[in-house]
Parts: sequence; structure tokens; C-alpha cells
Amino acid sequence: MSRKTFKILAVGAVAFAVYYNALSNGFVYDDLQTVLNNPWIRDLRHIPEVFSSNLWGFKGETSNYYRPLASLLGILLFKMCGTDPFGYHLLSVMTHAGISILVLLISSHLISGLSGSDSNSFLSPAFITAMLFASHPIHTEAVAWSGAFTELSFSFFYLLSFYFYVLYTEGHKKGLLFSAVFFIFSALCKETALTLPVLVVSYDYILRNAGGDVISRVKRYLPYLAVSGIYLIARFLVLGGFAPVRQHAGLSIYTQLINVPPLLAKYLEKLVLPVDLSVFHVFHPIKSFLGMNGIISLLCFAAFVSLAFAAWKRDKVALFSLFLLLVPLLPAFYLQGLGDNVFAERYLYLPSFGFVLLVSLLAGKISHKRARPVVAVILAAVVCVYSFGTVTRNAVWKDDYTLWSDAVKKSPDSYEAYDSLGAALFRRGRSDEAVRCFDTALRIKPDDAMAHYDLGDLYARTGLIDTAIEQFQAAIRSKPDYVNAHDALGVALSSKGLPEEAARQFEVAVSLRGNDPVLHYKLGTAYGQSGMLDKAAEQLRTAIKLDPAYAQAHYNLGVVYKEEGMKNKALAQFSAAHSLNKTVKN
Repeated sequence: MSRKTFKILAVGAVAFAVYYNALSNGFVYDDLQTVLNNPWIRDLRHIPEVFSSNLWGFKGETSNYYRPLASLLGILLFKMCGTDPFGYHLLSVMTHAGISILVLLISSHLISGLSGSDSNSFLSPAFITAMLFASHPIHTEAVAWSGAFTELSFSFFYLLSFYFYVLYTEGHKKGLLFSAVFFIFSALCKETALTLPVLVVSYDYILRNAGGDVISRVKRYLPYLAVSGIYLIARFLVLGGFAPVRQHAGLSIYTQLINVPPLLAKYLEKLVLPVDLSVFHVFHPIKSFLGMNGIISLLCFAAFVSLAFAAWKRDKVALFSLFLLLVPLLPAFYLQGLGDNVFAERYLYLPSFGFVLLVSLLAGKISHKRARPVVAVILAAVVCVYSFGTVTRNAVWKDDYTLWSDAVKKSPDSYEAYDSLGAALFRRGRSDEAVRCFDTALRIKPDDAMAHYDLGDLYARTGLIDTAIEQFQAAIRSKPDYVNAHDALGVALSSKGLPEEAARQFEVAVSLRGNDPVLHYKLGTAYGQSGMLDKAAEQLRTAIKLDPAYAQAHYNLGVVYKEEGMKNKALAQFSAAHSLNKTVKN
């Protein structure tokens, strides 16, 4: 076995080993919606909708995310694994191992021209880079949480595209074609991929001193520009704008700009010292640079710029490593396009490549000063510490209870963390503790629609319907387009024998999420109970059109037809319901 092959196997083995205990984890966080309650991933017929809707289109919601290939991968994975989380985690861990190997291969090409660099040595910067990347704890959110697979999939294709571009510049003629194809895949997984052309140009002008005539430069960059343009046009047509959902509207442009250095400082802090990791970091924007946070962030930003300037003078690979860190991180500074969780550890997955490459270059310089044994021991210790941190952190992602229990300890001012912990406690049958969590969330944010909804759900399940109705109404007042709250309020009103009032809530829910067969079924049932048989039949037929295997919708439509005196149609629907139920039982 060659030394190169051994290195590849070693990096892949470490990347897999440190996440082995994550394979037994369950679904957490958004997985409950994107996997367990996502009708689109259950049927290949929804593929056209996947490519013509935003990522959360299956819920009837708008978002800034157009990631059809990520959703398509979800469909294929569901076909193979169903709702068993093991397959999802296995794919994530294997993808991380593949990315770690790509980090090794790319680093080898980036560093090959350095004087004194021994690519065969196990202390070579490329091998050090890959080992640090494979074990770094900052990756746990992206790898241990199956819902973050978009981060892994886009990073895999992003680096594969860049790797083939590097091969193209070294004389492999088909490298540019393969690079463009994988760039398409990356962009369709996550919009952050659009930073790749910037990285490609940086590589050319920092490491290759690429110039040449205009035609040669157009030939190199035209495929990336074409892919970017086509993707942006498709995104604009599907979403109705580049980023139609404006988050953090209360922040002025000035406030958003001055919060970039603090965010960068925090990202660098977590790369250097990956401790106190959490699924949710509360965003506290600064209003000026005069406070302690502002001053520290400016000093950190100045240090980063100074390091880049020094690298420009002395070490071009180090300079490129800084670009490799910063360029994929740029979209994370666009606050208006981000959700409530402005700072997210998964955003560091790909940028960490630049960080560990920089660290390995430093280690390589030190090891040339007759300090190889010391450097080897230090690096082995760092990998061991990283690995221990990763394995320990994986256990936190085991289920929603462990995840959000950890989050409320580290972010006690996060209403989202208390919301989610309350829901996890309620699913465990610990209702009293769940109520206390929801109450805490409402003390932090009195208009928290999710906490009101979750409280209402809890009260409804325990038979306190009137109290539940009050909470659902409060949720709707805070968030009028909250589909689940309208749905739950309709169910509660129906249980009190108020079908007409229930129908009004289901009407709103259907108007917000028209592709949901269950909502059409509920609306049709409410119409039927109100005596509006024609409307009932129309809604039930829509439910069946959306889900032909919806047995209860067939049965209720049969009841409506029977009441309208259409016996043959009624019998046909009863027969369909019976056949579907029999199939399910078998």
C-alpha cells in the first residue's frame, strides 16, 4: 500500500470514527418537519414541486432558500430508509469522510509548490490539514444533525468542483467541464455555492499568478458565470426575488454593517477554541463600536486584515487559506437573509478548511526547525482533544431532549430553546415541566407565537379545550399566518361542536397551505358537519387528488355522497376506503 493511499484511508477512518456514536442518534430539531411530516419526500410525483418551490414549500411557507437538489436527495433517501434515522446519519458521516479526503487531496495540490514541503511525510501540511478537519468539533452540528445535510452536500460538490478546476489548471483538459457540472450540483444544494467563482479567481491570481489574454480568462470563468446566472434567474422566478423574506427588519443598514466584525470575531473564536458549542446562539447586535464587544471585534478584524497583509508579502498559500476561510462565510454576514439563529456553527463547516490549512502551514514551518518530534506530539494531542470533543458533542445531538436541555444551559435568554425543550418534555409525558418551559419562553418574549401554540397543544391534549383555544388565538394574534395554529384552533372548535367556526379556521389554513391534503380533509369534514355538502365534497375530492391513498377522505366523501343520495358514488368511495385500509393492515 502506498503512503498516499494509507493517508487517504487514515483520514477517512478518523472522520468516520469520531462520528460513529452519532449513528445511533434520532431525529431532532427541524427533522420532525423535513422528514417525519414532509409529504414531498414520500412520493416521486412531487419532484416538479421540489424544483418549482422554495425549501419550505411543502408547508406552504415562503423562505429565502431554493435548494431543489437537497430536497431531491431527501426523496431518494426516504425511499431507501423511510423514517429510520440510521440511514440519514450514515449518509452524513460518509459524506463528511469524503469531504475530509477531498481536503487532503486539495491541500496536497495547494502546498505542492512550497519549498521544503515533503508531501510523503506524515507531518506534511496537507495531512495535518485533513486530520484536523476530520476531527474538529465545530463540525458536529453539520454532521451529527441529519437536517444539516444541505451543508455537507453543498460542501462536497463545492470542493469537488474546485478540485477539478485545480486539475484543469494543471493540464487536465476535461477538468473544467467536471468542475462546472459539480458547481451546478453545489448551487442546487445551497446558495452559498455561488461564492465558488470568487474562490476560483482568488486561486488563480494568488497562487498561479494567472493573467493571460482576455479570451483565455473568459474561457476559464464563463462556465461559472453561466451557472451562476442561470441559478439566480431560476431562484428569482421561484422565490419571487433574490431574498424575498426580510429578517431582522428592525436593524438599520448601518447596524447590520457594524455587526459584521462581531460575527466574524465569534466565528474565529469558535474555530480557535471550539467549546461551549450550542444549537442556538442568541444574537445581541451592537449599536456602536464604543462598547467592549465592539472594541474587541474591531481588534480581531484588524488582526485578520494584518495577517492577510503579512501573508500577501510572505506566504501566498497562507493568504489563500484566509480567502478559503472568509469567502464561503460571506453569506453568513447577510443578516436580512438569515433566520433567528444568526450565528450558526454549521456555517463554519466549509470555512474551517481555510483555518486548519493555516494552522498546518504554521506547524510545517515550525517542524523544519528540528522540532519534528515535539510538533508531532502536539498535533497528535490536538487531534485527540478534537476527537474527544466531537464524540462528546455527538451525544448532545442524540434527541431533542438532550439537545435543548444543553441549549437552555448555554443560552438561558433564548426563548426558542425553551420552546423546543418544552415540546421535547411534553413528548416525554412531563407536562408540568413543559408548561414551565413555555412560561419561561413567554417571559422572555411575550408575543412568542410558538410558545402559545405549544401551550395550546399541551392543554388540548390534556382536555383543557377552552384554555387551549385561548393559547391558539394568542398565537394567531402574534403570527396571523401561523398555519398550525389555525389548524389546531379549528380542531379545538370542532371538538366543542362548533363546525362553522372551525371551518373558518381551516379556510385560513388552506389558503396558506393549499397543497396539504389533511387540511382540505378537515375543511371538507367541517363543511359536512355544517350541512354544506357541495363544499364538503369539493374539499374532500381535493384531498384525494393530493393524496389518492387517503382512506379516511374517501370514506368521508362516501358519507357526503350518501347524504346527497348518490348511492353508486358513495359505494365507490366506501370500497376505495376499504381497499386502502386493507392494504395498510397487510
